[in-house]
Amino acid sequence: MAEPGNTEITLNETTPILSRVRSSNGTWSALQSAVFFVPGEAASTSNLRISEINYNPAISGAEFIELHNINAIGGAAVDLSGVTLTDGPSAPLTLAVGTSIAAGEFGLLVGDVAAFTAAYPNVDPALILGVYSGGLSNSGEAISLIAADSSVIVDFTYNDSDPFPFATDGDGFSIVLDDAVNTPVEELGKYYSWRASTELGGTPGAASASPSGVVINEILAHTDAPQSDSIELFNSSGLAVNVGGWYLSDQSNDLLKYQIPAGTVISAGGYLVLDESDFNPNGTGFALNGSQGDQVYLSQASGGAFIGLEDSVEFNATFNGESLGRLPNGTGRLTRLASTSFGSANGDAEVGPLMISEINYHPGDPSAAALAIDPTLSDNDLEYVEIANPTSNAIDLTNWRLRGEADYDFAAGTSLAAGEAVVVVSFDPSDISNVFKIAAFREHYNISTGVTIVGGFSGSLSNSFGRISLQQPDTPDVLGEIPHVVVDEVVYDDLAPWGDADGSGQVLERDALAANGNLAASWIAGAPTLGVFEDDFLLGDANRDGVINFADIPSFISILQSGIYLDEADINGDGVVDFSDIPFFIDILIAQ
Repeated sequence: MAEPGNTEITLNETTPILSRVRSSNGTWSALQSAVFFVPGEAASTSNLRISEINYNPAISGAEFIELHNINAIGGAAVDLSGVTLTDGPSAPLTLAVGTSIAAGEFGLLVGDVAAFTAAYPNVDPALILGVYSGGLSNSGEAISLIAADSSVIVDFTYNDSDPFPFATDGDGFSIVLDDAVNTPVEELGKYYSWRASTELGGTPGAASASPSGVVINEILAHTDAPQSDSIELFNSSGLAVNVGGWYLSDQSNDLLKYQIPAGTVISAGGYLVLDESDFNPNGTGFALNGSQGDQVYLSQASGGAFIGLEDSVEFNATFNGESLGRLPNGTGRLTRLASTSFGSANGDAEVGPLMISEINYHPGDPSAAALAIDPTLSDNDLEYVEIANPTSNAIDLTNWRLRGEADYDFAAGTSLAAGEAVVVVSFDPSDISNVFKIAAFREHYNISTGVTIVGGFSGSLSNSFGRISLQQPDTPDVLGEIPHVVVDEVVYDDLAPWGDADGSGQVLERDALAANGNLAASWIAGAPTLGVFEDDFLLGDANRDGVINFADIPSFISILQSGIYLDEADINGDGVVDFSDIPFFIDILIAQ
């Protein structure tokens, strides 16, 4: 209570005030209340983030969107007066005048106050700044925050499919902005800026705990004896981590299936390899489904109670005996490995036999000549994905398919000749109604009728980032279901270090067909060359790791035994790889 006189009270943030006035005869007035509004900084991209979203909660109605004032504690509050949440809700929500978030603090937007407070009884209801109508889409949608002056604060599209974290789609985890303070504005809408919450249900109104750095690094899921399903953990942190008492599981509704023995420590940069004798002794635990794909979760728990999710991975079918590993080691996406590497750093990617060789995800406007043929031609009609066959044999495309941004199933009975490429477009060029469109497409890119073009793929290629996977059919199971193995994949981006193919007139071209497609270094930006591809190779580099050394010897021997042709191994250039190449191969090794 202020003392009589001219005492000054400083308010640093919007504050409710209760007051009475005492008259000269000592009588107090009735209690008066007022809210003194301290506006703070106007909301902008420099001070406000959407930091967490629970779009598909395990508890019905427990959706929320979390806002975070990223100013340092003691800094300015953010004034949310007139800020509008739009796109996601069924109707825009405009926040009331006087709504603000103190520096470093959080606020919440919810769809159902009763359901939210029941699901999160320990969250202060005062953190709820607004209630939106309708629900957030479980399959993903755009969410925007628009300032009172109509400037865009946040414009972000989340998704429930790869490459966004899958554990946020009904498994009970929210999607969290990994580093709200330091993430560049241009990366706020990128999948790699987001992760699954460590905590079940997320942490509305508070920061999510960071994972320890122990990741699921390699998986062998499709095995015949004497091989065994295996899971490798890698400690990517700089400190030893005691993982004793942690759990592995293949099911989100039972995260505590296999407990890692007490006292198990993974040193900094170290590995822990577990196989079915550990997590599935006598068939009483769990095994991995390599023929159809599976999920693996790594969790902390205490006394049989879940504490936090450390890592989770999801994968498609795999070939028998072939493992998947993170590339780059410890940080990248799961990728087919040329050889298993349990207990050590993951090596080279296994790519092919077919691969994605060129992508035009953001074409420029159609040329005048193309529009003269088909005035309805749009830039989206000019999108394409090129698939190349760098092998010496024709490959039957029956049951091959593309998935991700572009979904397409190749027609039965079609094939791709050795050294040829096929271009997949967004429309069906065989449809008589598209006769002018395909002619305009060829005119725009100045390509002949000799280039094979098929389509159309469903969906469209994102101008920001996207995933395209090329999937090869494996042997059908006993029920006739055909497993599909990802034999090549690219998750492209429009930001550096990826080349500028974002509406520039250039396209993404595979710089080395044998290299991991998910690495930016495997691609360059260049002029479109549909139906034409070149595979630069280093003579003698039998394992295709970019150098010639004694590590190439096992790969060279394997090529000799298998009869497969590889340019790198045809040392004498006679068109075959046989024993006549051995002396030349030895000479190259000695010369290094």
